[in-house]
Amino acid sequence: MKTIPAYLAFVGACWLFIGKVDYRLAVAGGIAVWLVARWQSSSRLAISEETELLQSRPERL
Repeated sequence: MKTIPAYLAFVGACWLFIGKVDYRLAVAGGIAVWLVARWQSSSRLAISEETELLQSRPERL
């Protein structure tokens, strides 16, 4: 489900940029925002998976 927030960030960024800059720059800015949103959501997912693995692993004595 990490695609939907990234897509909404892309659409929002394009909507904000379109009136201020050339449409090509607005789309490029939207793509940059989309990539950052995808990267952040995937890094958060990796951290949560790592935390779950550490919590589920039995401790050695």
